[in-house]
Amino acid sequence: MISNFRDLGGIKTKDGKCIPCGMLFRSANLHKAVPKDLEGITAVIDLRTETERGRMPDIIPDHIAYHMIPIFDEATAGITREMTLSSAPDMVALYRKMIVSCQSAIQKVLSVIYSHDFSSGGILWHCTAGKDRCGVITAYVLASLGVSQEDIMEDYMKSNEACLPEAEAIMSQLAGKNLSEAELKGVWDAFIAKEDYLQSAFSEMRFDENQAFKNTVFSDHPMHIKITPEGGSMLDYCIMEKAPFTIVGIKRRFNSETSYQEIPKYWNEWMSDKKGLTGMFGVCLDMDGKDFDYWIADLYAPWKDIQEGCETYQIPGSYWAQFVCRGPLPDSLQNVNTQIWSEWLPSLSGYELAGNYSIEFYMPPAENPADTVNYIWIPLKKA
Repeated sequence: MISNFRDLGGIKTKDGKCIPCGMLFRSANLHKAVPKDLEGITAVIDLRTETERGRMPDIIPDHIAYHMIPIFDEATAGITREMTLSSAPDMVALYRKMIVSCQSAIQKVLSVIYSHDFSSGGILWHCTAGKDRCGVITAYVLASLGVSQEDIMEDYMKSNEACLPEAEAIMSQLAGKNLSEAELKGVWDAFIAKEDYLQSAFSEMRFDENQAFKNTVFSDHPMHIKITPEGGSMLDYCIMEKAPFTIVGIKRRFNSETSYQEIPKYWNEWMSDKKGLTGMFGVCLDMDGKDFDYWIADLYAPWKDIQEGCETYQIPGSYWAQFVCRGPLPDSLQNVNTQIWSEWLPSLSGYELAGNYSIEFYMPPAENPADTVNYIWIPLKKA
């Protein structure tokens, strides 16, 4: 399974076009990839250094074209994750440096993407975690297709779905090593996505559309790629795999018959005393009967103190169906949730429910509530 893997299909441009599925992919390294993971992909661009490739070589079928185009050279520290605790990089400066100092490599990568024969299949680019170098290349590609900076940023921040659990695991390993809070924060910041990072790249980028590439991507040539299992619903979703992660938060017991009315009240109550939480997740646990626990929670960072009244819970590793909820809360989320349980799950094939729980993943609200995007995760296992 490939970490931080996603198809850019479905992202809309400023003029209302929708990027087709099965053409443009981004991910973390392919060291643990199996042939099924790369079905429909005919070219891969590896953005890592030679040292990184040697440590975790990509595993790809022979028929896939493999392009090795490192964004940084071996002497560049930081973004390749080969830093030490004492040299955790200034990520804002590194993103800016990537744009200013690495244009030759960036243009080589873009040339391969722009000239790819999409009638043969899609193209994927990746770095180690699929966040930094991969994120910058993706920003250029989306900008060239006429995607807004706001939507480019939204795609970039999705990397935290994979990066936050990894960062949490690293912080757990560092617990008890007598490191300062500044050192721990530097490591944490290097392993997650923050809007400030990509915004610093935006400040140096030129957002030029590539009309020839747009004509290629939005042409009517057939693509027969499908990366989601067969289901009976038209809901916007994808399947992903996530390692175990731990949440920290507060919880209350609710009844399923009144939860749609009572849980929004719980969120309003939380707003008056957040207990140090940002409200990243809403988690439904122990959904065996009509009653269940509902958590308002964040990802647990071991180096932070747990506030009074909060507790932790480990979410098992799993495949997850991630559903897009667009529009004002709570209606957008509740409408999708109803469809999932009443229509999508009963008709699902190839996968089955892995546990009696679900997770709401909240993104920063958009200026226009109609543009707000949040997600529901449902745990799955292969049938």
